[in-house]
Formats: sequence, structure tokens, C-alpha cells
Amino acid sequence: MKRLFLIPCICTTLLISCTSKKTATTTAATTENTTQAPDTEVNPLKKFDQKVNQITEQYSGSPMNSIARSEIKETPSGYEWKVMNVKSGKKYIITTDKDFGSVAIKQNR
Repeated sequence: MKRLFLIPCICTTLLISCTSKKTATTTAATTENTTQAPDTEVNPLKKFDQKVNQITEQYSGSPMNSIARSEIKETPSGYEWKVMNVKSGKKYIITTDKDFGSVAIKQNR
């Protein structure tokens, strides 16, 4: 008898809880504008890096997305860095003078 009474009570409770109006609570997320105004000055390190990438692309004959480049080391006579074409596996050592006027490339085996 108790079971017969409990079953309708449980069903009624579930039916009421499932069909009752529920209000969705929403929270407004605050977003900040992270865009910055373009720099009027060109960063000297960015300009230096662009020059190194230009030399690397020019002499390797491959786009930069297929080249891995090491850190640029400053030598007494200029700069030196290593590059590797990840598609062909060829490795090079590139050395330049301080003004990037003279460029020497050796294939590294």
C-alpha cells in the first residue's frame, strides 16, 4: 500500500519539477578592447629581424615558413646565425658584417 502511494507522489514531483518555468541566469562578461594603436615608430629589433629574414629568404631560395632559424649571434665582425630548410634538410651558416653589406653562406653538413 505504501508503494502505491509513493509512486504517484514521486511521479507528480518529477512532473512538476520538469515542467515548471525556470528562469535562466545569465552573467554578462566584460570584455576589454585589447587592440593597440599602430606604432608610429618602427621597433629597431623588428627592423633587424626583418632584415635577417629577408637575407635568409633571398639566399636560401625558400620562404620563411619552411625555414628554422637559430638565434642571431653577434661576432666581432658582424652577425652569424644558422638556418635549416625543414623540407629539404639542408643546413646553412650565414655570416654578415655589421651593416649587412657583405653576406657569406656556408653549407653545414
